Amino acid sequence: MRLTERNCPICRRPCGEFYLFDYRDGENPTIVFWFHDWGDKIEYVCDTFTELLDKLYALND
Repeated sequence: MRLTERNCPICRRPCGEFYLFDYRDGENPTIVFWFHDWGDKIEYVCDTFTELLDKLYALND
């Protein structure tokens, strides 16, 4: 998958990669991670922003 106008950045990691809202399937975006070093690879992360926050908080527990 490649980045499109249907992807909206949420945050940038220090190495230049991004977490994105992915609106390609409609109005309810999923969260994906964009690997710029791997030929613009996009990988699914979770279904909602709330799930992303839960995952991030779980890393700090």
